[in-house]
Amino acid sequence: IRKLLNTLETTQEGRDDYRITLKNNFFRIYLQQKVPLKKEDLSEEFSKYQINLNREQKHMMILLRIDNFNDISDDISLKSLSLLKSQILKEFSDALFGEDSMYEIIVLHGKFMLIICNLFDGKPEIEEFKSQMIEVLNQKRQTIAEEYGIKYSAFINEPDFGLEKIPFIYDELMNAAKKTSYLDKNIILSLTEFHNQEKAKFEYPAREVVQLIDKLKKGEEFT
Repeated sequence: IRKLLNTLETTQEGRDDYRITLKNNFFRIYLQQKVPLKKEDLSEEFSKYQINLNREQKHMMILLRIDNFNDISDDISLKSLSLLKSQILKEFSDALFGEDSMYEIIVLHGKFMLIICNLFDGKPEIEEFKSQMIEVLNQKRQTIAEEYGIKYSAFINEPDFGLEKIPFIYDELMNAAKKTSYLDKNIILSLTEFHNQEKAKFEYPAREVVQLIDKLKKGEEFT
């Protein structure tokens, strides 16, 4: 991994790109917004930072979490870590998107990376892309582990309209990523699956309580 970082830092791809830095900084601030920007303000900001997303099309977000972050973060600088994450995001974007695709890859702080992409309107095309995306996320595990020393999990939202919703969807994805960080590694989880899992945690004890009450009413022994 050290040899790879040295290469990245001395090539054109590894040098600081001012426009990309500004774009990343914009997204880091925008993702923390609790009050959504008005559509006209959002359009102005997207134009200013040359953000390659269309507000009129559905979008999907993929939040990537580095599962072995603590193992690698002590050995490399913040700049090297940012370069490493940029290269990993490029691996995914090259595999997922064509020349006409509209998407953004965002290097977040700490163990997180983000991909936001537009989707075609047709349901078959969206389902096909979701299947392809999950396939790529699974296929890349070994390559990313061998070349970059990174193990990751991915968290995905359901396709939605309205780029102004991005901060709220991001919060949900981050919540899922943080709540599963201690036990679940190397997973691909949609928000729907996560919400169902959270719901089941509360439903199962409730069913047990009902069963216990029934046993008490019938005077049965507990096992």
